[in-house]
Amino acid sequence: MGITKYGLEAIGYKAFGPGETVKGTFMRMEVFSVQGFTLDAPCLPHFEERIAGVSFKFGFGYSLNEVCKLLIGDVFVDDEEKCGVAPV
Repeated sequence: MGITKYGLEAIGYKAFGPGETVKGTFMRMEVFSVQGFTLDAPCLPHFEERIAGVSFKFGFGYSLNEVCKLLIGDVFVDDEEKCGVAPV
């Protein structure tokens, strides 16, 4: 069963008016675990690069959430311990 225009409006959506547009930003994040070295801080300063017209950032740290806050301004998981990604 599809959703009708009335149903969409009932939950807060509306049709675009003349001149209204949507702008989006798409991101991709990959998380890797590397073992065998220690850091003195939850995360190190990130660095940014651009290769073949594609911008990207790298972050390193022992706290996944701290690195994510540095890179994207938000946490990756609500509870690092519960999800098994807590700093050791």
